[in-house]
Amino acid sequence: MVNAWKTTKQHYAYTGKRIRVREDEFVLPDGSTGQYELVERTNPFVVVIALVKDNYILVESYRYPMKARSLEFSMGAVEHKEEPREAAKRELLEETGYASNNWKKIGQLWLAPGHHTQTFWVFEARDCIKVQEPQREPSEADMTMMMVSRDELASRIRAHEIKDSPTVAAWGLYSVC
Repeated sequence: MVNAWKTTKQHYAYTGKRIRVREDEFVLPDGSTGQYELVERTNPFVVVIALVKDNYILVESYRYPMKARSLEFSMGAVEHKEEPREAAKRELLEETGYASNNWKKIGQLWLAPGHHTQTFWVFEARDCIKVQEPQREPSEADMTMMMVSRDELASRIRAHEIKDSPTVAAWGLYSVC
């Protein structure tokens, strides 16, 4: 059952290159009113769970907002008019140098639906092979890559060594599909 809120006013408090911060005023079905602040980012991103034989590819890079390095699956934005699967293929190749002809769409998730409009697609890439050296963006210059077994990946998540929520959510979805 949809319990729709009626938006009565929208105002953009900030507009940047990648995000917009929007303030909405609304009326609830019971007649009460309120205000909601949310972050808009219209383009989705992809998360790639890539396997080389029985090992999973992880990348580690510096995440400026967290002021820390982050261990995660390969991921990146879906460009304008790009299909999510094509974005997944591109990101895996750019970040790792690996490619696959065996792709499966696992599903789509919401990043943080309490305050953010962005979604992300999860793909599995099996039978990956190294076809080139990584072609990373300047902000990914210090990115490193490692291969881990299924048990080691699960252990790193349980030990909170992997804190990236899209990686953890993608792993959870992948594990039950």
